[in-house]
Amino acid sequence: MKITSKKFLLKLYKSFYILITYVIIVQCIYLCNKLISTFQIKIRIISFLSFWFTKCMIIWCHIKCLCTNPGFLNET
Repeated sequence: MKITSKKFLLKLYKSFYILITYVIIVQCIYLCNKLISTFQIKIRIISFLSFWFTKCMIIWCHIKCLCTNPGFLNET
């Protein structure tokens, strides 16, 4: 099956937004760890756990969406 350039660019465009989302999450992890060290210990632990829970839920929801709708990255 021959892939046309339009279909290839469409897949690349949709994949770009997925990749940029993960890059932002990783960047937030780095910045969050830097900022958390200035808070009190109780607040630091709660913030850290809340952040990781949110990150895991975002990734889980994204994977679940791709599993239930595998046609997202192609034109179907």
